[in-house]
Amino acid sequence: MQVDVEVFGTLRGKLPGDDGRGKGTFELPEDTTISQALDQLNIPAEIRYIIMLNENPEHDRDCVLQSGDKLVVMPPVAGG
Repeated sequence: MQVDVEVFGTLRGKLPGDDGRGKGTFELPEDTTISQALDQLNIPAEIRYIIMLNENPEHDRDCVLQSGDKLVVMPPVAGG
């Protein structure tokens, strides 16, 4: 199945084949969860991320992705 993925901040350039734009369409096995997709896309699991699935916040990393989904991953932001 194909899933569109976009990453921001320090994650840019970490996706397989990323040219620095931080986005791409990836072929993933059927029934891949968000957690499994993050692992396959070289996104470190030890950091908490803001995850959006099809423009909605998604907190369940065991959520199964569907072909055509759009997954957006943003590292936490802090400022002062």
